[in-house]
Amino acid sequence: MEFIVGLLAVIAVASSILLTVVILLQEPKGGGLAAALGGSGMEAIGVNTGSVNKFTSIVAAVWVAACLLHAVLMDSTTIVAPNGANTPADTE
Repeated sequence: MEFIVGLLAVIAVASSILLTVVILLQEPKGGGLAAALGGSGMEAIGVNTGSVNKFTSIVAAVWVAACLLHAVLMDSTTIVAPNGANTPADTE
């Protein structure tokens, strides 16, 4: 179970980085990072904006799913102390 939680964390981080890059490259005409770089970012992904928007939606859906599953699984793997407290460590 810990492996799945770790894998979901890695997927969430990787998809958030990818989502950030894709969103920054989506403005080919004025503004955005693509204009600052000369618009060269769009050729790497594709000129058709419909495919970029679809790719962005897919990555966003993967990110949301990974974050939600991670939250659910983290809640179910909460460490219960012998005295019944749900905190992993007491700072007294």
